[in-house]
Amino acid sequence: PAGNVAQSGFYYLLFNCQENIGLQQRFTHIAVKILNSEGVQSMSDISVDFDPAFEKLVFHKLLVIRDGKTIDKLKKEEFKVIQREVNLEQYMYDGTQTALINLKDIRINDIIEYSYSLTGYNPIFGGLFSDYLPMEFLVPVRHLYRKLIVPSGQNMNFRYTNGAREAVISKAGSETSYLWEAREVPAVKFDINTPDWFNPIKIVYVSGYRSWEDVVRWGLDLFTVPEMEKKELGSRIEQFVCRQPDDSVVIQAVRFVQDKVRYMGFEDGMNSHRPDNPVKVLNQMYGDCKSKSLLLAEILKLRGIDSWPVLVNSQTGKILGEKLPSPLAFNHCVTGFSMKGKTWYADPSISNQGGDLDHLFFPDYVWGLNLKAGAKSLTPLPPATYASTKVRETFTLDKVGSGATLKVTTTYKGGDADYQRSALAASNPADISKQYQNFYSIIFPSIKPLCDVVVSDQRSGENLLIVEEQYSIDSMWKRSANDPQLLVCEFYPLSFANLVTGKKSPARTMPYRLAYPVDCEHQTVVELPEEWTAHDDALDRGSAFFHYHHSIHYADRRLSIVHLYRTLADFVPADKVEPFLAALQEVNEHLTYRLTYNKGLAGGKQISWFSWIVTFIVIGISAFFARKIYVKPVTPAFGPVFAKVPIGGWLIYFAMVITFTPVRMAWQLFFNNDFFNSQIWDIFVDLDGSLRNFVWAIIIFFELVLNMALLVFSILAVIMFYQRRRGFPRVYIFLILAITVVTVTDNVLVSWLDGSALSDQSNIKTFRELFSWIIYTAVAVRYFLVSQRVRRTFTEPSVKYVDKPREEVLLQPSVEAPDLTREE
Repeated sequence: PAGNVAQSGFYYLLFNCQENIGLQQRFTHIAVKILNSEGVQSMSDISVDFDPAFEKLVFHKLLVIRDGKTIDKLKKEEFKVIQREVNLEQYMYDGTQTALINLKDIRINDIIEYSYSLTGYNPIFGGLFSDYLPMEFLVPVRHLYRKLIVPSGQNMNFRYTNGAREAVISKAGSETSYLWEAREVPAVKFDINTPDWFNPIKIVYVSGYRSWEDVVRWGLDLFTVPEMEKKELGSRIEQFVCRQPDDSVVIQAVRFVQDKVRYMGFEDGMNSHRPDNPVKVLNQMYGDCKSKSLLLAEILKLRGIDSWPVLVNSQTGKILGEKLPSPLAFNHCVTGFSMKGKTWYADPSISNQGGDLDHLFFPDYVWGLNLKAGAKSLTPLPPATYASTKVRETFTLDKVGSGATLKVTTTYKGGDADYQRSALAASNPADISKQYQNFYSIIFPSIKPLCDVVVSDQRSGENLLIVEEQYSIDSMWKRSANDPQLLVCEFYPLSFANLVTGKKSPARTMPYRLAYPVDCEHQTVVELPEEWTAHDDALDRGSAFFHYHHSIHYADRRLSIVHLYRTLADFVPADKVEPFLAALQEVNEHLTYRLTYNKGLAGGKQISWFSWIVTFIVIGISAFFARKIYVKPVTPAFGPVFAKVPIGGWLIYFAMVITFTPVRMAWQLFFNNDFFNSQIWDIFVDLDGSLRNFVWAIIIFFELVLNMALLVFSILAVIMFYQRRRGFPRVYIFLILAITVVTVTDNVLVSWLDGSALSDQSNIKTFRELFSWIIYTAVAVRYFLVSQRVRRTFTEPSVKYVDKPREEVLLQPSVEAPDLTREE
């Protein structure tokens, strides 16, 4: 056999299907070879579906061929006719029956051969034929034979997809035959997670409809309401839909049809495509999609609003334009309406929907066919974009190693609110609370609810559904498998569990399905019992198909972790799947956040002696060099020495900055940083030994060393300033330039390592302060280099230096003498 049949367990020796449109008859002849036990299981029941309202089924032959011997299995008394109603769970009753016979004693290597005829077409189509003919299957076919016989004078349109072979055409008398024949047809294997609309099978579409306008005319005949029934509907509808402004009456009508008229349909025979008239639907208070859509359209018409039914396909709407015009191209019906120069669409089959006209979620059906006069082609439908979910978790941790309380607030908007509202309406409050608890018990087995789930339904306006939960968790911490002294607390956004899970398949050749639209934000807030070592971070990843943002911010014992995920398309092309899944995998690596606590370093062992030793060494070395500078003789560097003047002018402003610089630096180093917390080194050195953590440790070490040295020299600058030492300007210029270089370099390194400097909003304040300091540095350097007051103020020599006797330049009132009351 052609292709791999290990999964199916059988293959077709013969698939012969011949159809005579003039006789309304289809003949099918099949021979199947059984290869293994899976094939025995699959083919021991022979079944054929038919609609007794217009079809007649006749079996011609049923044989089992074993070891060259033929066994006749065609016994009328062993056939059973059952009504399965495969769409019963969707409240659809189509009346289709199944003729079924169970073949006993089927064995591996048996050949099952059977043939049957179906006679009769659904009269709802008025004699116009349309169908699609697959030329491949999910199992191999040794001999494929298809024939279509069309009576003369009946034009037939064909469309070939996926490289399907064109028919061999022949004429005999008053009939035209179209023949397709192939041998050794391989099985078609689908990649996992392909979109519903994608079908790689070679298919020949056949239709007697010349254009979509023909389909519109066909639909208008079925969806036209007689004037008598319109009048009766008008008298009945007053009790359901009051007269209000247009916007209000539309929403009121939509809600009535969606929620009060339940969804159920009996679609046997001509009811498969003909809607019930609106009065009947009101009497029985139920209807299928086409009946509810027609009812809504007629109600809106009675209120003076232009409205009409719209045929759509809920699964393959994306490729409707690739199909031939035919009623079979559609499987669903919605309602369109026009008002104030704008067109809206509503799906009456959706229950518990919310939102006003501007916030009414409409599924992504892509294309539709308006059943209204003048419609000639498919109409693009608005994209489904109004749907989002925001989750905010707040963990309030008890002492380290203990439990926590958890408060969860989930805000659903648009389509997500509609879905959750329907799900909640189908469950009682006790079941809802249990379901939500089970959801979190995946990662917190000991979780217990503190109260019932509270639901706030804001159905009007923007259409919001807010769900609030509260839980207690006995233990949030786990002992590390590698270090018994290390406690770990993990946080994971469960709402993302199914959104960013990639499904790989080898040598992919088909598009990858994406849930769309998805707009999910998950924020985890952790209220910590004590100060913690945590660094702000941010990450943006994405492509043409999704966007992901991840940010971390810590301040005042509060940790905030935000994940944002949006899909930008409903599928990924086959050649883009591999990089897409790789990007998705990187997203998964950022979903879990870990807090660690080293018990061995807790309590009195929190102090980092390493940091203190480094501090004492750096302060000692810096003090040694500071003293050298303090006593080093400095000759005048700015020209002749003028008469001394006191600190004044702009130097008063600089005096404040110079005085408070060491105070600010000391506060930052000793009270507002983690240099002396032993956990900082444990996290970045001992935790996992990664290169990233090693680089962090190096950066923190040099931050400590350089800042301690700068602190000593800033104190030196204060002493020399108030003693008006001659060397102060040089010392201060060096100091502020060093502070600027160190600060800028530190921020650049942290930004490069974390990626947060340009994207994390929490750093805006830091960069404003840095920019202000750079401006200050530029102004101060120039001032101390060129100012006359600086030259006359800082004139004192060092303690070991005594100026040689020299003649002082006495200031005399003249035009050449500088004005000491002004800065120059």
